Amino acid sequence: MVGGIFERIGLQLAKGWEGTAAYLAGIAIVGAGLLVLGFLVESGFRRILQRFFDGAVRQIPIVGGLYGSLKQLVDVFHHNDNKEIQAMSVVFCQFSKEGGAGVLALMPSPEKIRIGAEEH
Repeated sequence: MVGGIFERIGLQLAKGWEGTAAYLAGIAIVGAGLLVLGFLVESGFRRILQRFFDGAVRQIPIVGGLYGSLKQLVDVFHHNDNKEIQAMSVVFCQFSKEGGAGVLALMPSPEKIRIGAEEH
């Protein structure tokens, strides 16, 4: 879609210009577009795009629920000032006996937990 727009603009410019001048005008237009996009992103337009993207993805039936949960998890880790999260370590929890289902989890303290005779 974007390529088609650039093609139409380029064809309009190239009608009265020589080949090199049309190429230079095309490069200038693309450069100006990238500059404007950079200013929009730096000025906070990124948040608007992020909200739009989040809303669009959450509308997808199965993916929306998974995306929402993963976004919350990423947001928790994204804030570097959260000392409680930084103190936790990642562990692998295995259910049942050897070869059973397992999941990654966060261990809130470095102390091991004793269940029966075994430390976990």
